[in-house]
Amino acid sequence: MADHAALLHDLNALVAHLRVALSAPPPPTDPAALAARPSAVLLPLHAGADGTPHVIFTERSRALRRHSGEISFPGGRQDAGDGSLWATALREAQEEIGLAPARVTPLGELPAVFTVVSNYLIVPQVGLVAGTLAEIAPAINPAEVALVIDAPLAALADPAIHHTEEWTRGGRSHLVYFYQYGPHRIWGATARILADLLQRIPH
Repeated sequence: MADHAALLHDLNALVAHLRVALSAPPPPTDPAALAARPSAVLLPLHAGADGTPHVIFTERSRALRRHSGEISFPGGRQDAGDGSLWATALREAQEEIGLAPARVTPLGELPAVFTVVSNYLIVPQVGLVAGTLAEIAPAINPAEVALVIDAPLAALADPAIHHTEEWTRGGRSHLVYFYQYGPHRIWGATARILADLLQRIPH
């Protein structure tokens, strides 16, 4: 098995590892989560210009009613016409940043994340996107996305940019994750999903 540094710097090694590490996660048991609206996000991995693993995020448009201006992965609510949550993630990524579904190969799922405020049960879909960012050439939908952010996975794994806080809501405590990538504050569900991915890369 490749070591931690190799997985953060070698996309082929990371993909081989994730195909095994992303076994089917257990379904949620929280009744509130089970009653939430099903949704999916795409966690898009691709090769940086130097061949190392990169992750694509979006900054949400400030015109949106919910989570405006926040950093997120492409995604949204499952539509009736979506055959699967993978199809939901691909459709949303195409709508938001013009990512062609044919470019994306599925690698597996991460555990579902329940968002209390918006009442979504988000199932993260991890995908390998063919090409560098220049080759992918994202086409932003300005109604939904203000900016595409391309981040090296090794930079996101730096403990210096990560912290957690314990928040209480409705009498229940939970950890909230934060990553400060340059000027971008990644937190909430997106940070939790990123943390889940990084936890699957052995130290």
